[in-house]
Amino acid sequence: MIVSKPRLLLSACAVLALVASGCGKGTPPTGKVTGKVLLDGEPLTTGSVLYIPNPTGQYASGKIDKDGSYSLTTFVNGDGAVLGKHRIIVSAVKEVKNEGDPVVPLTPSKYSNENTSGLEADVKKGENVVDLNLSSQDDQKGKRTAAKR
Repeated sequence: MIVSKPRLLLSACAVLALVASGCGKGTPPTGKVTGKVLLDGEPLTTGSVLYIPNPTGQYASGKIDKDGSYSLTTFVNGDGAVLGKHRIIVSAVKEVKNEGDPVVPLTPSKYSNENTSGLEADVKKGENVVDLNLSSQDDQKGKRTAAKR
């Protein structure tokens, strides 16, 4: 089989581009983040947690387990969140039993918006344990910071 030089050069460039972009060495450092989500002092048993870097960057997310615990992922499973300050969103809805049933939120709407949740964390290198204490009192007063253990 004869391959033309332009086609060979184009193929080589494509391979180099894939190798350079797929190695993952260009990702920013992360800190492992775990914790518990409590609503009125009781574990939230479903939902998700989203860390949004402030001012910008790659967000991290995690699923809330039945015991209220969560672990964040940004680039690979369980790697945590990029280092620095984050605003936090927590969202949970009641399981819908029948198609067409209305979705019922389990958390006040203020927690599903990064500008109103009042939840923040500063992710450092290494292990970060950040418990999120939510209140069903949907008041917009006061700023809450996520509690670190």
